[in-house]
Amino acid sequence: MNDKYTNLENEYKSTVKELSDITGWTNQQSEKVLALLIRVSETKAGTVARQNRTAQKDAAVIATEKLLKNYRKLKWSIQCGAEHTLKLLEDGEYRRLMEREESVQNQNLRSTALLTAGNQVLWNQLNTALDCFREFCKNDPRPRVRRQYSMIYKRYIEVPELDVDSIVELANLDKSLFYRDIREATRTISVILFGAENFRDF
Repeated sequence: MNDKYTNLENEYKSTVKELSDITGWTNQQSEKVLALLIRVSETKAGTVARQNRTAQKDAAVIATEKLLKNYRKLKWSIQCGAEHTLKLLEDGEYRRLMEREESVQNQNLRSTALLTAGNQVLWNQLNTALDCFREFCKNDPRPRVRRQYSMIYKRYIEVPELDVDSIVELANLDKSLFYRDIREATRTISVILFGAENFRDF
């Protein structure tokens, strides 16, 4: 560790000397300029890191919103994939064609089964997150948070789903409050699904 710091110190002194030789500045002037450049670089690095974290968080929220909007489609996809796989396996002729490992039929069935299994995992994760969110809302003392699960359920999960006007009318809310609550709910579900960076995410 000491060698590491010694090397860094030597590199710093060498850089100061080179800067002084090039510019004609004194070592003290060169050190001030280097210190300023280092501070600017650190500030820039911090800004870029924050921007990257914000972009990642925004991407997670967008992904969560798409999952919620396609909740029923994902469910139907799993049902259709499972039914299709079972029908193919019940077909004697198809089973005979599948006996060859490299057959197109075998590959098609494997692809369908893998896609269905992947969707099922995603479906389970989403439903687990929604269960957690329901408990989160139920145990929050704030009325605006307590109603958020009901809004998500009515908008994306219930069959048939309710449109915004119907939900607003049932909850006796302004549309602006509905959109605010839905955005906040989506962000919270996103944190449950993809993880929290810090307590402020909640």
